[in-house]
Amino acid sequence: MGNHTKETVFILASLTDDPQLKIMLFIFLLFTYLLSIIGNLIIITLTLVDTHLKTPMYFFHLNFSFLEISYTTTCITKLLIIMATRDKHCLFCMVSHYLW
Repeated sequence: MGNHTKETVFILASLTDDPQLKIMLFIFLLFTYLLSIIGNLIIITLTLVDTHLKTPMYFFHLNFSFLEISYTTTCITKLLIIMATRDKHCLFCMVSHYLW
């Protein structure tokens, strides 16, 4: 047998049904997402540019900033899309390997 892909769909419950509160939550999450991305890009830039920041501690800060950008881009943008489009379906694909 080969690889098998199994699709699972999650239906996310909404945070609130109040339209005004949804707009405020969307703006707040978008603002915090942008601040997070800008802050982590500043850390990455300073670590790469400044010669005094070439120690192992700053190397780990650089990697952590990159991972945080990846994580927040994955999770927060999906939440913002769900809030903007009112589509509560979240697709999760799981690939299982059978070695026979």
